[in-house]
Amino acid sequence: MGLSLSPQEALEAYTRLVTATPIEVRAAAGVMALLLMLAGARLYRVAVVLPGILAGVVAASAMPATMDYETRLILGILVSLVGGLILFFLEKVGVVLLGGVLAAWLTGVAWPLVAHMEAPWWALAVGGLGGMIAFPAIFRSAIRWITSALGALLGAWALGYPTNALVILALAAVGVMFQYLTTRRDPDEDFTT
Repeated sequence: MGLSLSPQEALEAYTRLVTATPIEVRAAAGVMALLLMLAGARLYRVAVVLPGILAGVVAASAMPATMDYETRLILGILVSLVGGLILFFLEKVGVVLLGGVLAAWLTGVAWPLVAHMEAPWWALAVGGLGGMIAFPAIFRSAIRWITSALGALLGAWALGYPTNALVILALAAVGVMFQYLTTRRDPDEDFTT
C-alpha cells in the first residue's frame, strides 16, 4: 500500500509544515539564505556546510520542550558540526546527489506539461541519472546561479512563502545580480581541486 498525494494535497502539507516551523529555525534559514544569495560563489566552502548546520538547528528545535535548554543547545551544536563535516568531506558526492535530485524534480514538474499525465517512476529515475551525470560538469560555471536559487528557495521558506514563485524568482534575481556585481573573479578560482 503506497502513499499517494495529489499535487494540491502535497502543496497544502508542505505549507502546513513551513508554518509550523519554529521561528528560530526560520531565522537561521533566513541568515543562511542571505549568505547563499549574496556570497554563495565567494563563500563556497561555507555554502557547502550550511545544510549540515541547518540540520543541527532543526534537530535542536525538534527536541522535546521538557529537555533543558543547555542539553538541547549542546546536541544542536553537535549535530551541526557532524553534519557540516560530513558535507565538507563528501562535497563531490553531494554535488552529484544534488544534480540527481534537481533533475528528477524538474522531470516531475515538466513531464505533466508535455505528456499531460503524471511522470512515471522510470522517467524520474532517468531524469535523476541524467542530472547526476550532467550536473557536476556545469556546477562550477553556474555556481552563482545555483547558490542564488538555493538561497532564494530557502529564503522564501524562511519568510513563510515557500510556494510563491514571484518571491522565489525575485530573491534569486537579486542574488544573481548581487553576486555578478560584487564577484570580480571567476568562481572557479575559489575552488580547490
